[in-house]
Amino acid sequence: KKIVFFTLGRLDVHKKFVRQYTKKSPDQFRAFWRRQLFTGKGKIPKSFKTEEELVNHIAQTKGSIGYVSSSASVDSVKIITISDN
Repeated sequence: KKIVFFTLGRLDVHKKFVRQYTKKSPDQFRAFWRRQLFTGKGKIPKSFKTEEELVNHIAQTKGSIGYVSSSASVDSVKIITISDN
C-alpha cells in the first residue's frame, strides 16, 4: 500500500530525526527530496509547523506516517516508538 510521509518544519525534533535516522543534515535531507522531485522519482513530503498540525493531518490521512517528540499529544493516531536503547 502507498505510504504518505509527512515531516515537521525547522523544529529541533526535525533536525534530530533527520540527523539520527537519515544520517543527513536538514539541508541534505531537503536536497534529497528536491532531487527526487526533479527526477520524477518522488514528491517532497508535506511539512508542518507544529507537531499538533502534523498529528491532526496524519489522523485524517489514510496510510500516512510522520514523527514527533515523545512529549507530543498523539491520542488520535497509532504510535510506533523508536528507542535508542
